[in-house]
Amino acid sequence: TIWPPSCTRPAPRGHRRVLSSEWRENMPYSGLESLAAQTPIIGARIGGIPELVEEGKTGVTFESGDAVDLLNSMRKCSAVSASSYSSMQRFCREYVNARCLQNKYALTLIDLYERVI
Repeated sequence: TIWPPSCTRPAPRGHRRVLSSEWRENMPYSGLESLAAQTPIIGARIGGIPELVEEGKTGVTFESGDAVDLLNSMRKCSAVSASSYSSMQRFCREYVNARCLQNKYALTLIDLYERVI
């Protein structure tokens, strides 16, 4: 199953989520929820946010605390064509499928524990 299960419906075309944190969050769940909903991210380059954003694929980044850079990133996103946006949604889904599937994560943990014990 995809984590989180409540966030698997794709967002309408043109939707993006801005993660403008100035706090160094290790793994921002709101970013994972966005990707699971196939919503590209406009994310601050701070903490774990850049790990979620594959530039031009799952979203774009901007310098944390820099309003002009945020505005430029938002303008960049608003210029994305419908076909490019669909590709970004696909990349978001692939990101989640590759990294956030519960059963895959559980099997990875079991394998790790078996090697350590």
